[in-house]
Amino acid sequence: MADALLDEAARLIKADHALQAYALLSEQARDEAGRPAFDLLLGIAALDGGRPTQAVFALGRVLAVQPDNVRARTELARAYFDMGENEASKEEFSRIDREAMPAAPVW
Repeated sequence: MADALLDEAARLIKADHALQAYALLSEQARDEAGRPAFDLLLGIAALDGGRPTQAVFALGRVLAVQPDNVRARTELARAYFDMGENEASKEEFSRIDREAMPAAPVW
């Protein structure tokens, strides 16, 4: 079920239905939070759905176990920017090795 859930959430995000993806993932957060693939999608859905604070928490969990996850760090920087936390955003962007940026979204 977990893989089907992530596939559906990724499909919704790609179709610009981030709030639907966020709602779908939020229902499973109690059981799935802490799993980097789940938290990454939850963070992206939250951010794209206008919930940057929730995105920060989810993306922070990803980076706690995968500190080199460029996608999570990029999304975290974007979340801070959306919250008006410009210094925190700048700090996260400065940690990103620009050469390591993925060419396409990583789900």
